[in-house]
Parts: sequence; C-alpha cells; structure tokens
Amino acid sequence: MKNLDVLLAERQKSVLRVKFTGSLETQYRASLRRQLRVSRVLMFLLFAAGFAVAPVLETMVFKTPASLHGMLHLVAWLVSPLALLAAVLSYFSAPRLLTQAVQSAAVVVICAAPLWLRHLALLSSFEYPAAMLGVIIAAIAIFGSFNWYRLAFLATVFFSAGIVQEFYFQTPASTPILSAYVLFSLLLISTLGAFSNEILRRQSWLQGTCAQLLSRTDLLTGLSNRADFSLRLPVIFNQARRDQKLLVVVVLDIDHFKKINDQYGHQAGDQALKLVGAALRTATALRPLDIVARSGGEEFVVVWYDVAEAAIARLVESLQNAIRTLDLPSAMGNSLKITASAGVTWLIPVEGTDPERVIAEADRLMYRAKEEGRDRALLAAFSGG
Repeated sequence: MKNLDVLLAERQKSVLRVKFTGSLETQYRASLRRQLRVSRVLMFLLFAAGFAVAPVLETMVFKTPASLHGMLHLVAWLVSPLALLAAVLSYFSAPRLLTQAVQSAAVVVICAAPLWLRHLALLSSFEYPAAMLGVIIAAIAIFGSFNWYRLAFLATVFFSAGIVQEFYFQTPASTPILSAYVLFSLLLISTLGAFSNEILRRQSWLQGTCAQLLSRTDLLTGLSNRADFSLRLPVIFNQARRDQKLLVVVVLDIDHFKKINDQYGHQAGDQALKLVGAALRTATALRPLDIVARSGGEEFVVVWYDVAEAAIARLVESLQNAIRTLDLPSAMGNSLKITASAGVTWLIPVEGTDPERVIAEADRLMYRAKEEGRDRALLAAFSGG
C-alpha cells in the first residue's frame, strides 16, 4: 500500500515532472532501460551501418575530393565499430556502468563526426550539409530517449559549435546565416521535443504503474487482492519445488464478523478489515516471496517461503496476537475486541502439487478452529500430495 500511496501522491503533482522522488525515480529509470533496449540497439546499428557505407557514397553523394577519401574512411572506421559495440552491450544487458559509458562515448563520437565532416566540406568545398548534424541528433532523441537535459546539453554544445564553424570557416559558396538559422531551429526542436517526450513518458509510466498496482491491490486493506494472490501463488510453489524449501500457508478469518456488521454497521466492519490488514502487514516481515492477501470477505491468507518447521507455531501465534491487541471503536462508545481463527498447513511442494488443494486444506483447518471455539489456530502438515 505504501508504494501505491507514493504513486498516487506523485500523480497529483504537476504534470511537468522531469524527475520523481526517492526510489520511484530508480524504478522508472530501470523500467525505461528495459523498454528502450530494442530501440537503442536499432539506433546504434543504424549509425554503424550508415557510417560504414559512407565511403561507398563519397563520390556519388558527397563528391569528396580524392585527397580526403582516407579521412572519410578513418571517420567510418572510428564510428562504426564503436556504435556496433554500443548496440551489442545494449542488447545483451551488460553491466549498466559499462553500457552507459560506451553508449555515451558512441553518442559523442557520432555527433562529432558530422561536425568534422562539415568542417572538411567548408575547407575543401565538397557537399556535406550542415543539417546532417541535426538529422543525427534528432535520431538520437527519437530512438535513444536519453534524459532530456543530457540531450539538451549535447545538442547545445554541438549545434553551437556548428554555428560558430559556419561563420568562422565560411566560403563564398556557403550561406552561414541560413545554416545558423537551420542549426538553431534544430536545436530548439530537439531540445523541446526531448523535454516533451520526457514528460509524456513519465506520465505514461506513472499512469500505467498506478493502474497495474491498483489491479493487484485490495483498496480497503492495502494488501494483495485475490487476483494478485492467484497469480503469485503458483510461482511461489514452483520456486519452492525447485529449491526444496518449506512453504507455510495460513488462512485467517475474523471471528463474529457478521455480528460486527449487523450490530455496528458496515462502516465498523470495514474498519475492522482495515485494522486486521494493517496488523497482518506489520506482524509479517515480508520477503520477496512471501504473500499477505485478503482473499475475500473477512478472510486473509498468509504464505511464508522457507520457514523452519519449529518456528511455525510461534509465527502464527504472533499473527493472532497482533489481531487480539486491536481495538475497534464502536458508535456506542465502547471498543470491540477483534479475534481471528486460523488454519495452518505446510509442505515442501513436489511435482504435481496443486496450490489450490493446499489452500483448501488450510481453509478446512480454519473452519475446524471456528467449530472448536474460535480465536485459535489448528496446525497440520499437508499430506495431500
């Protein structure tokens, strides 16, 4: 529920968000890297191929003087392998710092190449348009989707260098004012476009993450709901079977819940569910493979992964004690005590173990506990296979 509260609070802030607070920013960046892996691989492959074939086009397209063919080949031999390496590291999810370092180096070299080629064109009067720098930075903005401020810094540096170069090395055939206008326009487009895309990506991720979490959360208690529990349970059973770890399944049901609703109203019943949900969440030190869920009505399920058999009774007693200490204020001024009955079973899953049969066994034990007087737990090892 804490994650959901953070997400919902973040969603209420200004739409012009270019950075989230706390761990939310880390989650977003990790998600973005996964989403953009393919597009970044394609971008670097595109650059690698583009610069690799540039020498083939030197006469037909750029009309490069023969004296500069070697220089054009050198640029291609420098850019293409580095872009290819960046593509490979991006695809195979290499260590993040290594990947980022190679990607950054590749982007800088890729941007420097058209600037240098334009410099040679101004000195030697061959055809290489100043706008090629804008095409390349636009491709980086579209395919790479790097942080907007990094792209803005990159674009500002290279476009500024390009504008200075147009005036400093101008020739009778060049049009420095027009080139500067084009480069400045491309600077604004790339920077503002990157900023806009950053905001849209963040809004989309935030809305999608909120929707996903809401679909898995019981809004009354903040615990996992039945749908999320049903999805996660087979995964945990398969993991326990592979690792040969003990699973403990606890089904708890609030005692006399119908009486609370009938005598004190449904608001009191909802408050009781909230209190029990909070108590279970606090009393259960959740690890990645543990579950605390509201399975429906006044019934809750706890699944512990890799627990020592000798500790089961103590852990279950701690859950029930956490519920026993709850006080539910009533409209009549007095407070109501809340208790719960529990059924507990445990096993090391084997091939063919049906998780639903295990839940049903814990549920059966819970109903027996109610029949025997409530506010108690019945524990039995699962023997259904």
